Amino acid sequence: MDSTFVALNNKMRELAIKRQKRSNILKITLWALYRKSEFKSLIEGISSLIDNIEKIFPAPQAQVTLVRQEATELREEPWN
Repeated sequence: MDSTFVALNNKMRELAIKRQKRSNILKITLWALYRKSEFKSLIEGISSLIDNIEKIFPAPQAQVTLVRQEATELREEPWN
């Protein structure tokens, strides 16, 4: 990879980890429980954005076929 890209990637990872360390799981859970409508709206917004990205950048057909094949194999494989 390009050294600039690697440096940017490392910096973004550091920022994400720093932000996540400040988050308290209890605080987030309480927010999700007591502000259910806002949480639902957040999830719907994220889902909508992902759907739009998939429409703009559809997966190549070969990749879709491979994913379906792997999903079928996972369903057929016994889990111990």
